[in-house]
Amino acid sequence: MKLMLGVAIAILTCALSAAPQTDEQNRTSRPIPKLPSLTALSALIMDAAALQAPAGGKTTAGGMTIYQVFVDSDGNVLRSQPITQIQDLQPSADEVMKTWRFKPVENRGSRTAWWSFVGICYSPEWTKFLPCAPPPGELQDYAAQTIPTRIYTAGTRSLAKSDRELDLDLRPDTAPNPPYPSAARDARVQGIVQLDVVVAPDGHVSQAKIISGHPMLTGAAVKLAQDTRWTPPTFLNHPVEAEIHLNVGYSLSGPH
Repeated sequence: MKLMLGVAIAILTCALSAAPQTDEQNRTSRPIPKLPSLTALSALIMDAAALQAPAGGKTTAGGMTIYQVFVDSDGNVLRSQPITQIQDLQPSADEVMKTWRFKPVENRGSRTAWWSFVGICYSPEWTKFLPCAPPPGELQDYAAQTIPTRIYTAGTRSLAKSDRELDLDLRPDTAPNPPYPSAARDARVQGIVQLDVVVAPDGHVSQAKIISGHPMLTGAAVKLAQDTRWTPPTFLNHPVEAEIHLNVGYSLSGPH
């Protein structure tokens, strides 16, 4: 009798272990996808908490600390591991990384966890750390001297002014002033168009994406952004891309 009971329990155990996994179990057991650095950083929520000045004031050190970061489906950093380190900057960079949050990333219509390589850059001329994208590569390719491909600037700019303390000393060299869109003027439409703009290493605008703004104004704002030339962005004397948030304001006196 005991023998038969033992055999029955063994059979039941094997059956349970062979049972199909639930959708939740399948989802959590799958390896999470790796995102390209540019895709990952485009989801970063940029705010003052993520851009703190180095602890203890300025330092003469500069460079990029690269992290392997794991993010859950809600955009919270689960774990970050430094891949390269700069001794004078490391403690502050680690603290900055703890404040980072991301917008949820979707895959096939549902939120997904993900991982990527991301960077934190600092130059002695700056007052803040800035997110930056390491070049495409694998873990073994990264070194402390790696130069980022793109730096994500802090704050929002207008073409009429620049603030050197923000980052990169990036300012427009030439800013065309196109006429107020006639249809918008006739309709008495005015307001601000917000854009995400990528400045190429030679200073021309390679991308201009509309974030918000009245449809009657957005076309003129994109053209203005595309026609603007900037001081070529550099990091530690190396040319880089820079992504900036740009406001183009329209009133009845024209864009400013």
